[in-house]
Amino acid sequence: MMRASIRSILVVDVGGTSVKCGMVVDRVPQAGERLFPSSSLRNADPVGSFARLVREFCAEAGLTPDLMVST
Repeated sequence: MMRASIRSILVVDVGGTSVKCGMVVDRVPQAGERLFPSSSLRNADPVGSFARLVREFCAEAGLTPDLMVST
């Protein structure tokens, strides 16, 4: 069985004040971290809001992650 290669990782830290997004590519942290207010997730559709936030960050970074890690 072949193992898929993971080259890019989206890292998302969800905190009480802010949501911080960053990327790691080929084991190297990339410049261009982004902060979003956590208040943007406090609404009737927090999961949809989180998905939009992630899509926005990835579009701005011009990267498509192979994997996402969220804390």
